[in-house]
Amino acid sequence: MSGKVCIKFIIVRPLQSERVVPFLEKLMRKYRRKRYQQKMLEKLPYKETVVTVMGRQGLEVELPFTGAELREMEKSCIENYIQRILDVYDISGCYLDNELSMLKHKFNMEKKWILNYLLFEEGLQLFIKENKIASGSAKFVIIDSGDKKIQSIMETILNYANYLTIVTCRLEYFKKIVDAVYEETGLLINLESYDVKRKIYGNVIVNLDKEDYRVYSMLEENSYVIDLQFTDNKLNYLTSRRRDLIILYDYSILVDDEELDKELIAEVLLRDNWKISRFIKRVDTALSADEMNGIVNCYKLKIRKLEVYSNIKTCM
Repeated sequence: MSGKVCIKFIIVRPLQSERVVPFLEKLMRKYRRKRYQQKMLEKLPYKETVVTVMGRQGLEVELPFTGAELREMEKSCIENYIQRILDVYDISGCYLDNELSMLKHKFNMEKKWILNYLLFEEGLQLFIKENKIASGSAKFVIIDSGDKKIQSIMETILNYANYLTIVTCRLEYFKKIVDAVYEETGLLINLESYDVKRKIYGNVIVNLDKEDYRVYSMLEENSYVIDLQFTDNKLNYLTSRRRDLIILYDYSILVDDEELDKELIAEVLLRDNWKISRFIKRVDTALSADEMNGIVNCYKLKIRKLEVYSNIKTCM
């Protein structure tokens, strides 16, 4: 198969079955490793298979190295090998098998957060229902993302909120938005600075900030949190300080009733949909609620299970 094949995405995996390594190759790999790796780069052998994911045609590439062999190779050599394969098909990124996870930063394998945005409204509805939060008692707080993406979430929340506070370091940026929302809906949005020294009034918090976890210390006791950018740093902080919070941090997803890895879903969406590509790559872009719902319906996405952190437990 040549690079002329029209494909939407690439999945890269190590060799799935053990192979008999010729004696001379063993010697080359052991005593002339750099020369061996350079020779492999020049020849660029790999196995390719056309696959269909989410109704889109892609390519599964099997490298000529097992997982064990990859662990013995120089990281830069593996990167170059995969990059040369991507160059053949003129695709800038790929989905990597778990055994290649050490390269996820190099090949932009951190895109699954986009699904938390796309399915935010469904997640919000399920979270409110499962925790029996009455609509009249929900006091919403949004912790700013620091970019235009907050508008994608605000548009949805305004359909549910009778009370809303935004915690941000961009007070001037939001003043015109606050005025416009008040004129259109009558809802007066409160603005709080990020360096707030008192408790933030509100019981349903939507956290869009990936980096700052200390703001959790200012939330009211027993608050409900939907964190669209949950990280290990946040988990470590919460474990010892805020075990009273109930936090929706992730959800597993079905695509046309089939459960797929979220990074694979995000990779297909990125390569197949220009709006998703723009939203992922540019901080100055937002998706409207209608656009997000349209994408969810087009690709038949829905939440299978909520992943909730509560007192160091994961539950439904």
